[in-house]
Amino acid sequence: MEFKKWLNLSEASKYLSRCNRQVLRYVEEGDLKGYQRTYRGKWLFDVKDLDAFVMHNNWYSKLTRPQKRLVQDSK
Repeated sequence: MEFKKWLNLSEASKYLSRCNRQVLRYVEEGDLKGYQRTYRGKWLFDVKDLDAFVMHNNWYSKLTRPQKRLVQDSK
């Protein structure tokens, strides 16, 4: 898979090895940050948020500086 900054729902679910519904459940519960450009539009996920969720179970913007460095160095 080529590197992309943003992944859609199906790509994010493959990236996390979860089903689409589980990824949306993470968003609904506030565990994972997802973006919709319009009401009922496509879900988009930042790769940094997905990596931060896997490594620290938190959004990228809520991580401390050392945690952000770990996520960036994992690439």
